[in-house]
Amino acid sequence: MKNKYFIENYNFKNKRVLLRVDWNVPTTKNYEISDKTRIIESLPTIKKILNDGPLNLTIVSMYPLYLKFVVEMVLFV
Repeated sequence: MKNKYFIENYNFKNKRVLLRVDWNVPTTKNYEISDKTRIIESLPTIKKILNDGPLNLTIVSMYPLYLKFVVEMVLFV
């Protein structure tokens, strides 16, 4: 059986991290996010990595619009 890896068991201290997230969320005609569920569900992972003290954290998503929203939530929640 293959080993399973969980983010809780990994220490990101002094590591370079590239996190690929899928924020394919629905938007309104004005490009406002209508359902934030996927973004909110990714916050524990982002916070875990940031709390470990990485050298840097790069978040990659198909939609740059959402990155600003998530960075604000991580820094201010």
